[in-house]
Amino acid sequence: MNLPLSDGHPAYGAESPRALPQPLSWPGPWPPFRCLPPTRRAAWVLTVDGATLHHEVRGEGPLLVMMPGGSADARIHDAIAADLADRWTVATFDPRGYSRSLLDGPVTDQSPATHADDVVRLIDLLSPDGAPAALLGSSSSAVVALEPWPATPAG
Repeated sequence: MNLPLSDGHPAYGAESPRALPQPLSWPGPWPPFRCLPPTRRAAWVLTVDGATLHHEVRGEGPLLVMMPGGSADARIHDAIAADLADRWTVATFDPRGYSRSLLDGPVTDQSPATHADDVVRLIDLLSPDGAPAALLGSSSSAVVALEPWPATPAG
């Protein structure tokens, strides 16, 4: 089956989302996954040195930044973020160069320190009063969470 490369983002050359083709051999309803109930969330972009980061924010309470691992994007956390949004302000994001977070120039080497700096900038944006944020990272994003953080006003 050929799936479209676009999720409707103009950067991928599509003006609007395209429907995925239904395979003829699929015995059940299409799409073959459970549709989650919608949650109130807002999608934004944050410009950092060398990239524009797509991030989503939902819920109220202390800030929780959920970092996707490997080659995943913010959508990997949709289900759990929806469950946590009644107790947390949940921020999810696409790491630079992935999915909807576009690089502003040529591809360069990425390091945990670069990604950690991106997370710090996101926390600074979403917690302007300097309140601490909780981090959730798995796989390669756990390495980012363990990266020595740049000096910030909160310390």
